[in-house]
Amino acid sequence: MASSSQRRGAARSSPSSSQHPQHCTLPQSSPSGSQHRAMPQSSPLGSHQPNVSQPYESVGDNTLRSNNGKLPIIVHSDGRVTGVYSAKWSSRVGYWIRDVAPISYASWDKVDDSFKAEVWLKLMEEFQLNVNPTMGARKNIEKWFALKFRYWKYALRVKILKNCESEQEAISSCPMGFDPIHWEAFAIHENRQEVKDMCAKNAENRKKKHTRTDSWKYGHKHRDGTILEHAQEYYDRVTSVEEQMAEEASEHGGEAVYDITYDPLAQVFGKDKGSRTRGLSSCMSNKQLQKFAIAEELVEQESSSKSKLEDELAEVKSTVGNLLVGQTRMENMMVGILEHVRLNGSANGQPSTPTTEVDSTSVPVPVPRTQQAPNLINRNGSLNPPSRLTSYPNVKILERKREHVANGYVKTDSQKCHFRDIIGDEKVVYITNVLVGDAPVYDGPQDDILYLRDIADGGFLIWAGGRLQYED
Repeated sequence: MASSSQRRGAARSSPSSSQHPQHCTLPQSSPSGSQHRAMPQSSPLGSHQPNVSQPYESVGDNTLRSNNGKLPIIVHSDGRVTGVYSAKWSSRVGYWIRDVAPISYASWDKVDDSFKAEVWLKLMEEFQLNVNPTMGARKNIEKWFALKFRYWKYALRVKILKNCESEQEAISSCPMGFDPIHWEAFAIHENRQEVKDMCAKNAENRKKKHTRTDSWKYGHKHRDGTILEHAQEYYDRVTSVEEQMAEEASEHGGEAVYDITYDPLAQVFGKDKGSRTRGLSSCMSNKQLQKFAIAEELVEQESSSKSKLEDELAEVKSTVGNLLVGQTRMENMMVGILEHVRLNGSANGQPSTPTTEVDSTSVPVPVPRTQQAPNLINRNGSLNPPSRLTSYPNVKILERKREHVANGYVKTDSQKCHFRDIIGDEKVVYITNVLVGDAPVYDGPQDDILYLRDIADGGFLIWAGGRLQYED
């Protein structure tokens, strides 16, 4: 199966075979067939699986890698993923969704099953589930993918489209690495007035305090917004009381306070009796809800205190991490300098530094200034090694569209970089020359490095082995 980057590259190189969107609505079922391969009607792996009511059981210790080298994760009955590698799982889910799924889809449920299947296959190459994915687990897990897809579109809307004053400016603001055809469809859809109105309404609703009166009124409406006939009289009375309370509150320069014993519902229907509370619950009384509210307030206070402690701990971790990064850079510099001195001495016919002990009376021979190691440290504190003085293979570094963005070499004896384990086909590469500074780093950010321009003076990165082109 061809990779997503190859498919998109093919679409870009064959404009005659694609249909350029002309201010049309966003595709709801699938993008133009010319932009991607033919869309099958169902996922190859079968996305419609029976649901599982029993919780999944964990097998084995999830702190170690499985026998096949994959990272073990624990899947619960609702599809949540936990365990030591749950954060890594979350990061990779977002990465593969951004890499595979076209941005032109309106929502994750509209994304074609073929793209969902490719995302799933990529994840299964890296992670080992504690359950059989064909027994309904995959369907429950993928329900959580919609959040990642929605947040991706939200981030693009806030960071890019929000600053564009016109639709044409939004279309021309296509970021590097995106298919222009899909970006144009996304930009046109986001600039539709009804979409803007919906986003503004959602933002306004998030600021409003939701009351049980709102819930009751919403539950007595049809989908088209019309009020249920049998509830019309009570709906009007509740609305009238609500407006009257708002007017009285505005006269006193404040907002209406909706106490559960004296809100519009209580004034119209009277005090709730038994184990029912209108607009909130059909099986909880007022007294139970009040106790629940008190407990919720205590939990919120505890959570706030815990959040403050976590912020302080994160600051300490950041400081320690910066110190460790500095130590690692210093060690790398020293290793490079010693390697350069050793190889430079061998190239000039001089004997390398002896490793055996010498007599304590021996006098060290000073090295002439012309033979001393040159200053290999650049302004970022990283090492600029000679291109072919080591045995590490030189490579061309490619981004996901196979565009040549940098040069460097592979450090074949490294299993860690930026305090992360090397998994799958990943390699540790040293960047010697950056060609495209705006190119994002692989699986970024790596420490504080988001783009290649952040490491233009040289340094180590993790890169996918499939995106490295070895030079002869």
